[in-house]
Amino acid sequence: MVHLRQAVLVGRDLEARAREMCGILGVEIAYRDPGVRRWGVDNVIAPMGTDIIEIISPFRDGTAAGRFLDRRMGDGGYMVILQVDDAAAASRRVGAMGVRVVEMDASLPNHVFTHFHPSDTGGVLLSLESVTPPPGSDPAHCWAPAGPSWAPFIRTDKVEGLAGIELQVADPATVAGLWARLLERKVEAVPGGHRIRIDNGEIRFVLIADDRGSGIRAYDIKAAAKGGLAGTSATLAGCRFNFV
Repeated sequence: MVHLRQAVLVGRDLEARAREMCGILGVEIAYRDPGVRRWGVDNVIAPMGTDIIEIISPFRDGTAAGRFLDRRMGDGGYMVILQVDDAAAASRRVGAMGVRVVEMDASLPNHVFTHFHPSDTGGVLLSLESVTPPPGSDPAHCWAPAGPSWAPFIRTDKVEGLAGIELQVADPATVAGLWARLLERKVEAVPGGHRIRIDNGEIRFVLIADDRGSGIRAYDIKAAAKGGLAGTSATLAGCRFNFV
């Protein structure tokens, strides 16, 4: 399994971006995770169907999120979070390929994640994560980073989940080939770049089109049939959202 499970944005004004998120997507904040404060950030988390959107914001100097905001000249997409079958095994396999691990953590209940250094992944922070659902639970509703009880906050009037992500990089063919090896998937050439198909959509790799450097350029979001968003786009926290 390779499932784009969580969209992560970073912004300087957390509350303003959170209001925009709820207004544009029709979602409801389910959780503010006190655990992320160890990285010098606060956050808000909301479900989109059984996928997740998170916005983080630094509250002190010297954080990775703050350096990101400076480097990319403002708010933007921060991290690619993919759910896989076994994040610990994936970490060992990817690490053996020479990709450096930034952090690995199994402290959350039934949840393991590994962050990989963006310098080794084409300039984009990648996290591979897995869950072990408790007996009798719904696997789709098992995602510890979203909080202890986030399913009641699911709102699907406008959006229903994640459908893809677009990464702008200096060499799309090379970076797509690297990610294909990391994820054990195939690369396809498409107009304007390359893509890797994943379980709930695709990861696209395109040339850098602005002065912000490598990073997340856009997310594809599944639009609800009666939500009025299908075929449109919007900008949230410096990142384009394509409603498909």
